[in-house]
Amino acid sequence: MGQIVAQYSSKMGRLPIMTQNPTNAIIATGHSKGTVAMWTPNVKQEPVLKILAHRQPLTSIAFERSGTYMATACMDRSLRIWDVRNSHKCLKEFRLQSGAASN
Repeated sequence: MGQIVAQYSSKMGRLPIMTQNPTNAIIATGHSKGTVAMWTPNVKQEPVLKILAHRQPLTSIAFERSGTYMATACMDRSLRIWDVRNSHKCLKEFRLQSGAASN
């Protein structure tokens, strides 16, 4: 316990957001350029997946309990729901009254 398993340099700009998928332990990072990158210790040097989720900086990323869906929010108050199983497609987009943030 407490040992570093893997360490990466994302090379994608400022990294304000990081969360973990509860079912497969993949780490998702949200970047200032609107990109979500997914990382696993099994794959070195590069993320296993990159998604251009928004055109503005991300403010929040969250996975639902089963790990099937991911929600991303951005500075322009948009919220998108993604299928992260195989298609990695945006399923739905919402416009929020105020911005969303990670807690």
